[in-house]
Amino acid sequence: MFVNGRAIGSGSNWKQLDSYDITKYLQPGENVIAARVPNAEVGAAALVAILTIKEQGHTFVSPSTDGT
Repeated sequence: MFVNGRAIGSGSNWKQLDSYDITKYLQPGENVIAARVPNAEVGAAALVAILTIKEQGHTFVSPSTDGT
């Protein structure tokens, strides 16, 4: 996983979800969150992600990946 071009973590087990707190990597304004997802084996590959955004006042939104 990358935040604003900086590598912050990587998973090693496709059966386990990883969690990252990216707060300290964010900057004022727009930020870019990206994932590099190689497929080392023949067959289908996928990425599942949920991003939880906690706003001031303790409200939050959780957009997730979809079929696009």
